Amino acid sequence: MKHWLITLLLIVSALPALAKPRIAVVDLDHIYENYQRKIEAETTMQKRVELIQDSERVRVTNQMDARLKELATIIRDVKKPVKVREETAKEYQSLSLEYQSLVQETQEFLASERKKSALFLVEILEAMVADVQAEIKKTGEENGFDLVLDKAGHTSSQTSSIVYLRDSTDITETVLKRLNDKAAKTATPPAK
Repeated sequence: MKHWLITLLLIVSALPALAKPRIAVVDLDHIYENYQRKIEAETTMQKRVELIQDSERVRVTNQMDARLKELATIIRDVKKPVKVREETAKEYQSLSLEYQSLVQETQEFLASERKKSALFLVEILEAMVADVQAEIKKTGEENGFDLVLDKAGHTSSQTSSIVYLRDSTDITETVLKRLNDKAAKTATPPAK
């Protein structure tokens, strides 16, 4: 009898290990494409690029470049009097030196702004990846899944790494909704 009881206890304790694992899938491409924070980050980056391109330094450099082209056209115009062409050449030389210095400063400014933008983007992407992974884990745990796979995960041949998976639950939309709900609650209102 004692032997039978021990055998029964061993069988009962092994049942959870024999249970079929619960597997869910998620489409990370779809999530990242539609995640509100990513969309906001893209908009912010686009505004940063526009502000840099519209900066006074870039505008002055472009105006000076256009003026130098005008002066060069006058200098090459043989129909213009020699005196006008000589005076224009002097102005061109003077402006050209100033332009070279301004171009150097503008390039340094643009390099600095690109670096700041890249760092900003890295910070946002790292935070976004952490948010998405945390939400997938939380959703998986709350729903009793043993494993969550990325069905959009691509191999080197750009095909999904999951060819077939029977009895899985797709939690993509649930995760995306929860992420966007959180993003909406913490979104900063646009500046007026």
